[in-house]
Amino acid sequence: MTKAVFLLLLVPGFVFAQGQVLFANNGATAITNFQTMQRAVTSTSVGLYVNPNPNANAWPSSSPGWLLLATTNLTVPGIFLGGIVTLPSDYYTDRTVAFQVRAWLSSTPHESFEAALDDPNARLGWSVVMVITPRAPPAPPPALLGSGLQPFFIGITIPEPTTLALAGLGLASLALGKLARRRPPNRQA
Repeated sequence: MTKAVFLLLLVPGFVFAQGQVLFANNGATAITNFQTMQRAVTSTSVGLYVNPNPNANAWPSSSPGWLLLATTNLTVPGIFLGGIVTLPSDYYTDRTVAFQVRAWLSSTPHESFEAALDDPNARLGWSVVMVITPRAPPAPPPALLGSGLQPFFIGITIPEPTTLALAGLGLASLALGKLARRRPPNRQA
């Protein structure tokens, strides 16, 4: 009986253990400055974001549910070593979640990626969304490197394609309206 109670007390700790991931990149996945085409400078901040929805949208401003887990700076140009990051207690081990790395030039007056997102002159960048199943210790945490992290650029943000498409459609309709008013009506005698 005592063994059964003891085992029941241990089971929740294993079932609901917090997962971990390794927050780092290497030269093959370095962050590059789009304007200079050189590796991003060490004054670049990097954040690791998680979303419980493994199908979350990659565009940072239009997908709810993203949570900042950790931040670090580049240790050498283009490279970050954020270490092992533990997920919050409501993200259970063996549950697939979405991760994204976001970067911003921290020499600007912005303290976070979200603050810099509203500045049209801010230097920003983000990775593809990686779907990863975090692991609890003592298992080694999965690394972003082997889970789909690819090199990405930081630069001045460009509006979403739908914003550009709507602007183009609006300009085209204005041009057609003006053209229609200029043309004299066709009158036959």
